[in-house]
Amino acid sequence: SVSAGTDRAWFRVTNQFNRADGFNVAPVGSEDDPYRINQLSLRAGAMLLPGLSLDFSVRNIRKTASRDAFDGPVGSLATAFDDASTFTTNLWASGAQLRWDMLGGALTHLVKASRVTNELVDQDVTSFFRSVNQAEADKLGYVLTYRFATGGPLAVRHVVSGLVERDEQSFVPLSDFADGIEKSRKQVAYAAEYQADIADRLALNGNIRRDDNDSFVDFTTWRVSAALKLPEVGMRPHASLGTGVRLPSMFEQYGFFGTFRPNPDAQPEESFGWDAGIEFSALAGRAILDVTYFDIDIENKITENDTFTGIINLPGTARRQGVEVSGRWLVSTALSLGASYTYLEATDPDGDQEPRRPEHAARFDIDYRFMDGRARINVATIYNGEMADRGLRVTGRAGTFPIFAAEPLMLDDYWLVSVAGSYAVAPGVELYGRVENALDQKYEEQEGYNTPGIAAYVGVRLTYEEPSTKDWVKYK
Repeated sequence: SVSAGTDRAWFRVTNQFNRADGFNVAPVGSEDDPYRINQLSLRAGAMLLPGLSLDFSVRNIRKTASRDAFDGPVGSLATAFDDASTFTTNLWASGAQLRWDMLGGALTHLVKASRVTNELVDQDVTSFFRSVNQAEADKLGYVLTYRFATGGPLAVRHVVSGLVERDEQSFVPLSDFADGIEKSRKQVAYAAEYQADIADRLALNGNIRRDDNDSFVDFTTWRVSAALKLPEVGMRPHASLGTGVRLPSMFEQYGFFGTFRPNPDAQPEESFGWDAGIEFSALAGRAILDVTYFDIDIENKITENDTFTGIINLPGTARRQGVEVSGRWLVSTALSLGASYTYLEATDPDGDQEPRRPEHAARFDIDYRFMDGRARINVATIYNGEMADRGLRVTGRAGTFPIFAAEPLMLDDYWLVSVAGSYAVAPGVELYGRVENALDQKYEEQEGYNTPGIAAYVGVRLTYEEPSTKDWVKYK
């Protein structure tokens, strides 16, 4: 990457290339699945007038990868197996932003525009099927923000914002069995938000959004939240309440991919949720513990159908509720300990556990700095509990394509350990490394697919900055 700039103009150009031989995703066979990714990006901006700036960006990501097929003998559970199938993606994303700050920064006008295009080409050599999907998305928006403060018995800082945004999406399925006709949808959104900080103790936030859709019914969503600082007793209660909507993606509605077929009748899923918790602090802020309860109800949940050939909306209400506990203890200036745990009850409307959502999940880590802060080591352990999943039993064939029937099953729990470290040789020169899945555990995140084994990474990070005299004395 190369970057330069002044207070009047700036730019940054970056190119990143990754190539990997990969690992064998399929439990059957020994063929690795390599990939290549190239990402080129440009960001630039200029101060046109005092308080008026223009920024723009362009990014291209190209990915080519080998993938495995998914099939099996009639009567068996399908699994991934080695073949020569490949897929490529080519994504272009561009955007521009014009910002005008007035009244000493109290009033801000923001005009934003973006465009994203993506093409996915999948060549399935087992089923002799070629899938091509092209998508475009254009957005244009305007945001007005006003910041002010009021005095009196309690000093209050206010932020009021308004948004108008237009979103247009189009999708063209060009697969072997697709119609090749462009599908499109439009959405216009109006939103308002209010934030208040009262006496640097009580933080309030509220927002409301209206989405006018040409392909779905219109929605109004909202969210409110509050947090209260009580440093005298080392507590910070917090809570939030709100609604949400997730539209089916254009691919879910119209995409083709092997045996996957579109569902143009898919509807948005709607959610209502709330959470409440308390953050505790002790030892002058060196120890923090947060306990939060959450509860979310989902209507029209979007999920895969029982034959894995498309998506459907589940009738009834899916529910996710549980408790999150997280904490960190700064034992000394060199040593800190962290931990988190989540208990989750996630059920579909029929009462079955949601696929791939563990009931128990936890993380523990130790971070230690030594040699006057020049060296650092971090050891982290992740626990993922048992998860429900759906195996796909092959019940027949339609030409070269398998016919599936879903079958519930459970994935085993697993522990993963990672170790990372770094050492600053001199100002601007740092050696680093990490080992992932250090115990080389065999585990599954999805039925029928392997996961990476033990992996090690090492590198050198160079930062070209003029070191201070103090830095050189420390390293000597």
